[in-house]
Order: sequence, then structure tokens, then C-alpha cells
Amino acid sequence: MAENVLKSSESGTIRDNLKQLVQEKQQLESELFGVRAQLEQLQTLTENQRSEIQSLQMLVSETLEASSSSSEELRRLRSVNLDLEQKISQLKSQNVEDSELVRSIVEPLEAEIGALKTKLRDTDARLQETLKSVETKEKTKDITNSGGDGKTEGPSGCDMCVNYERQLATEELEGVRSIHDETVRGWQAERAESGRRVHELEDALRAADEVLRATSEAAERASQRALDLVTTLTRDNATLIGKYTRKAVEIQNEVINLPDTVIELQEQCLQLRDQLIVVQLGREEALASAEELRNQLLQHSTMLHQQDAALAAARAETEQLREQVDKLQTERSQITEIADNLRKSTMMVEQLTEEKQRLMAEAQESRSRVYVLQQELDNSEKIQLQRIREADTEVRWQHDDDVTECPSCKTPLPNNKKKVHCRHCGRIYCSACVCRSVPSGPRGTPARVCSVCDTLLRPHTAPYFSTAPPHSPD
Repeated sequence: MAENVLKSSESGTIRDNLKQLVQEKQQLESELFGVRAQLEQLQTLTENQRSEIQSLQMLVSETLEASSSSSEELRRLRSVNLDLEQKISQLKSQNVEDSELVRSIVEPLEAEIGALKTKLRDTDARLQETLKSVETKEKTKDITNSGGDGKTEGPSGCDMCVNYERQLATEELEGVRSIHDETVRGWQAERAESGRRVHELEDALRAADEVLRATSEAAERASQRALDLVTTLTRDNATLIGKYTRKAVEIQNEVINLPDTVIELQEQCLQLRDQLIVVQLGREEALASAEELRNQLLQHSTMLHQQDAALAAARAETEQLREQVDKLQTERSQITEIADNLRKSTMMVEQLTEEKQRLMAEAQESRSRVYVLQQELDNSEKIQLQRIREADTEVRWQHDDDVTECPSCKTPLPNNKKKVHCRHCGRIYCSACVCRSVPSGPRGTPARVCSVCDTLLRPHTAPYFSTAPPHSPD
């Protein structure tokens, strides 16, 4: 009985131990299932993180390359913009100086041109007045009141004053013309240099626009690639999540072959725990690497935004430079207009100079004609007075056979016709020279007389030499 009791108690103890072992085995199996599931999950996550890390590394490398190229382009564009700003400021100062120089030269030239015009008008007016006074003196001069021994003097002191003023005006015109020519040549050289610089600035601005456009396109392409990469990563992540779910279902449905003994089961559990610890450490490292890559990606995206802002500022500066170039072109057109006005002023000065020379030549010719006419008038008056004195000592009536030509116009007279006599002095003339008539006798019968006698008999009329001097006879 005692043995049976002992056996029954031992069997009960063994059963309890078996039950405990079975329970422990079940617990270990459940823990093993959990560990395997965690291990599979960690492996899947590790692979996903590795692929994500690789893609992020590629994206970061591409972003670094794009940002480095964009930074270089941005630095180059900034340097180009600084050069353009310096050149534009220099051109502005030069244009201001050129416009002030042109204005300072044009205004005195216009004033001198106006003064020369006034002098020319005054000289012309004095010349016309002198000519009118000379003609009036010639018309109003009476031959009967003139002395026989009067002599005509040469050009008066007024002519010397006019010649001196004319010489001074000519010298002033020559000086103004030389200054004007030098100014025009200098201004044309400055205008050509300014045009060349403006063309260079336009070419540089066009090249900067092209580089800026290429940089913007490269940045847009890099942004598009980053967006495509993020989209691909999201899609791959969703795919991996689906694969993980399917893998978890497969693991749950997988038949598990556990060891037969508890010791082997405990050893396997310890191995799985070690693997789990290693996987968790790898996961933490992968998470840290992924976080670091995310931070780098955020930094590079921030740099890209800053570069976009810098590109926008560069575009704004380019627009400002373009506006400045347009302003310079407007100033250039204004300078061209000033040059046209200056050219017109030059042509006007040349025309005025030619007009002055023509007027001076006409005045000189008129003076010479007046002098010659005065000499001829004096000679004619002397001859006529001498004839009048001689007429008192000789017979006035000329015989037809004694005269063969007209003493006034030297026209030959025919011998077979009756010759025409002047009814006052008795001399023989041609019919054209005895075309005037005066009343004679109590009845006022018209009598044909020569031009000299007509002037003597009618003192209140214009003399014969007021229109054209007659040819004096020998």
C-alpha cells in the first residue's frame, strides 16, 4: 500500500511536472512564434530601411550635385551682376558728363550763332542804307551846280570800318567753326565709345539671362527628380507594407518544428533573443541613419529654397539692369537728337557764312560799280561842261557833211539821208539819241533835243544819267 501510495504520489508529481513542462513548452512556443514574427518584421524593416537609405543617399548625392552647380552658377551670376552694375554706373556718370559737356558747348555756340546773325543783319542793313544814300546822292545831284574842277574821292572811312568789322566777323566765324568741329569730333568719338559699351552690356546681360534660364531649368529638373523619387519611395513603401503583411500571414500559417527537449528549446530561445537584440540594434542604427539622412535632405531642401530665392533676386536684379539699359538707350537717343541739332546748327552756321560771303561780295561789287559810275559821271560832267563852255565860242549848228557817226552811241550815219539835228545845241545825232522833245516858242511846239539838252532845259526832271550813263563822245 505504501508503495502504491508512493507510486501514485510520484506519478502525480510526474504528471504535474509534465503539465508544467507542457505549459512551459507552450509558453516557449508562443514566445518563439512572437520572436520569429518580430525577427521577420525586423528583417523586413531592415531591408526597407536599407533600400530607403540607398535611395535617400542617391537623392542626397544628386541634390548635393545640383546645389553645388546651382551655387557656382549663382556666384557667377552675382559676379556678373556686380560687373554689370559697375559698368552701368560708369556709363551713367559718363553719359551725365557727356550731356553736360554737349550742353555747355551747344549753348555758347547757339549764343554765338545768334550774335553772328545779329551782326550780319546789322551789317546788311548798314550796307543797304549806304547803297540807298549813294543812289539818292547820285539822283539828286545837279550837273549845273557842280564845279568843273571837282574830283571824286576814293572809298571813305566808312568803307574801312565796314571792312574791319567784316574781317572781325570772319575771324570770329572761323574760331567758332574750329571749336565746333573739334567739339563734334570729340562728341562723335564719345558717342561711338558709349554705343560700343552699351552693346557689350547688352551682350553680357543676354548671356546672364541665358545662364539664369539654364540654371532655373536645371533647378526645376532637380526638383522634379526629387518629387519623382519621393513618389517612388512612397509607392515602394506601400508595396513593402503589403509584402510584409503577406509575409506575416505566411509565417503565421507556417508549421513550426520545435525541439523535443526543454534544454534545446531554451537554447533556441536564447539564440532567437540574441538575434532579436542584434536586429533591434541594427534597426536603431538604421533609424538613426534614416533620421540623419532626413535631416540632410531637409537641409538641402532649405538650401534649394534659398537658392530659389537668390535666383528670384538675381532675376529682379536682371530686370533692373534691363530697365537701366533701356534708360541708357533712351539717353543715347536723346544724345543722337542733340547731335542732329548740333549738325543742323553747323549747317546753319555754314549757310550763314556763305550768305555773309555772298553779301560781302555783292557789297564789294556794288562799291566798285558805284565808284566806276561816279568816275564816269564826273568825266561825263567834265566833258559836258567843257562842251558847254566851248559852245559859246563856235557855231552850234553842224553841217551834214561834217558828221559821219552819232557822237553819243557811235552809230554810223547814212550820207544819202537828211541828218537829224538837236534843236538846242545844233549837233547831229541818230534818231534814237534825239528821241526827247521840249516845248519851244509861244505856241509850245515840241522840238527834238538830245538827252543832255533835255536835262539842261528841264532841271526839275531826273537827269539822263540816272538810269544809265551815256557814252561820252571823244
